Amino acid sequence: MALGESVRVYAGDLASEQPWTHRTDRPKAIDGIPVDWFPVRRRLLPGLTMPMMLGLIRALDRDRPEILHAHSHRYGHLLEAAAVARRHSIPFVVSTHYHPADRREPMIKRGLLRGQDFLFGAAVYRRAQAIVVETELERHRVAEFAPRDRIHVIPPGVDSAAWAHAGDGPGPADLPDAYIVYAGRIASNKGLPGLVEAVARLPPEHRLPLVLVGAEWGEGDRIRSTARRWGIEDRIVVLGHRPDPAEYRSIVGHARLLVLPSEWEAFGLVLLE
Repeated sequence: MALGESVRVYAGDLASEQPWTHRTDRPKAIDGIPVDWFPVRRRLLPGLTMPMMLGLIRALDRDRPEILHAHSHRYGHLLEAAAVARRHSIPFVVSTHYHPADRREPMIKRGLLRGQDFLFGAAVYRRAQAIVVETELERHRVAEFAPRDRIHVIPPGVDSAAWAHAGDGPGPADLPDAYIVYAGRIASNKGLPGLVEAVARLPPEHRLPLVLVGAEWGEGDRIRSTARRWGIEDRIVVLGHRPDPAEYRSIVGHARLLVLPSEWEAFGLVLLE
């Protein structure tokens, strides 16, 4: 847009995979960029879920964009976009946001996910003119099943001016004066039960409240049961998603400590924040 090009976003209505829920709000534009919404349905392989955007191929065939840029490894819309790009000779770019299978998954599922990596390598990445990753480590992992010479490392960024004074002034009114914060999805691959246990093992005089900021992706009940088992329910504050950027920055900026306990992150943008 900064160069005067028009941009249109084709988005799925999936709000969460765990539990499987759909968005009810579908704004026609976000930050001035038009958005077309598509219903997302599961397309099951044995033991796997591959979300597909119904109607996406028809819309792309109709609009014939000059460039297609698709996001997120192992999602069905990459297959859909790759098919349209090939049929109409449209330049095709993919941002992978790759992470390997969680080591806690059963071995059979890890094997299926690995097979899915190579499926996407053949069906999507070998058809892309460029593959965007965020770190050298992600490049190394993606190169195991995608053409290395097409992979480009482009890290994300944050607005440093917006974050410069995030911790200034009074803290959020509904939070204690001192707390530990985690910011991200409340999901199974984030290591949150282990974080709750770590807080419980702190000496009582150093056991600050743990504030969790982020959308619920199916891990909330496990976190609460872990807190009950360790007797620290009163030290866990679950705020959920905070859409207001200024409020989010204030919550993170006033924390005594930020913890990101994930086993793997493609980048870990919250650390840069």
